[in-house]
Amino acid sequence: MNKKAIVFTFIAIIMVILLTATFLLNISNRAQRDIQKTTIKIEALSSLVNSLNNELLQESLRSSSNQVFLAFLNHMDNKTKSKGNGHYKGHFIKGDINKNFQNAIMDGYYKNDELDYMFMDDLNYTLTNATRQLAIFLQDNGANFTFNPINKDDIRVFQPDPWHINVSFIITYDLNDSKNEVNWVVKNKPISILLNVQDYRDPLSLVSENQSITINRTDVTIWSLEEFKRHITGHFFIEHTDAPSFLDRLQGKKDAASVNGIESILDPNFFANSGKRSNVDYEYSDKVHGKCSVDGMLANFRLTEDHLNFYQRTGICS
Repeated sequence: MNKKAIVFTFIAIIMVILLTATFLLNISNRAQRDIQKTTIKIEALSSLVNSLNNELLQESLRSSSNQVFLAFLNHMDNKTKSKGNGHYKGHFIKGDINKNFQNAIMDGYYKNDELDYMFMDDLNYTLTNATRQLAIFLQDNGANFTFNPINKDDIRVFQPDPWHINVSFIITYDLNDSKNEVNWVVKNKPISILLNVQDYRDPLSLVSENQSITINRTDVTIWSLEEFKRHITGHFFIEHTDAPSFLDRLQGKKDAASVNGIESILDPNFFANSGKRSNVDYEYSDKVHGKCSVDGMLANFRLTEDHLNFYQRTGICS
């Protein structure tokens, strides 16, 4: 082979190498861009899953749960007032509280009655609709959110302490991008929130005494006579293990002693109390005899001996 042929062959080989290198580099760059794009999608979807689990689904549950309790109280109030002629008949939320809550939050009904507050102002506050609207919102923003139907039996409501209500449910869902290139599956994820009972009216006062009193936790710490009277006139509530909890009160369980119990004291200026009942709200409603008069209070004001000691008062018990 002559020198020219060798040179041309060498040049041809170099050209092939350069073209191959350029082609491989373009493929590498394209692959790198695809990897980066996929990585970005994965990170974005991961962030969205975190937002769903810790914010969006919680807020959907919070909005629906809050509306259920407002709807229950409104329903009780309407049923109480509808008796007319000054005669009020108690209408509590009777039956299993979990079952009643499950039906209300998913369907907007208590027994056979539609709960007005679950559909007020042309809005649907059920959890069924809230999750559906969440799916539409995510789809409008480039993500597909599909979920298994929520099992009513997976919805739970209870009180972890006297001043809060825990509501939870379990959800299984798929989340993917609009091109279905990245998919995230979340199975049996528990979602829970806390509601404050101080955001609601007292069910017992509403039905038994036809009074709309918002639950306010007492700030009294030293039980002088002056502070005791302020506690009463301010319609304050205090935790007490012989008293019914908020959920008990909702169901009309006046004699249900609970570690999460709360109570208030009825103002003797507005309750004649000729039968010498205890002025503690649930005891007055349940016609519990108040065997003790209380020093410094009106003659018609009575307490049981246990409550006399609890509020650090003195008096005569007979």
